[in-house]
Amino acid sequence: MLSVAALFFSASCSHADRGGKVETEVPRTSMDPEGLGGRQVLVYEGTLPAASGDGITCVKLTIESREHSGDGTFTLERFYSEVDACRREVSVRRGRRYTLRGIPENADATVWQLVTEEGDETINLLKEGGDTLTLLDAKQRILPSVSGFELILKEKTID
Repeated sequence: MLSVAALFFSASCSHADRGGKVETEVPRTSMDPEGLGGRQVLVYEGTLPAASGDGITCVKLTIESREHSGDGTFTLERFYSEVDACRREVSVRRGRRYTLRGIPENADATVWQLVTEEGDETINLLKEGGDTLTLLDAKQRILPSVSGFELILKEKTID
């Protein structure tokens, strides 16, 4: 019985031999760069808590990725949120963007997790619809509705 199973598996995993060369057909997958689409740049603007935890800052979040990829890079620019209406730059952070699935309130939710290059800051954002990102807490739970920490898509380009 064991030899029948071994014969079955070896036959199902064999490759055609053509003139001494082994040929395998590789299906188009997410690992194929062409299957991931063009280079995409998304620019969001809105408010988030200050990195220090004191107050609110206006932010500009730029995401760069392939159009059909869940991963990419980000640049987060924080500005003072005062009378100057978000004009004075505070800091610029860069890092990786990862796409996660599910939050405690919704198993099908899409979460973008931003992890800085230094690894000292992680920001979880709930992707709502096509143009809104809402801040989640560290355990990826929805914050109270009074927080108002949202980023709105302002610009989208695909090369």
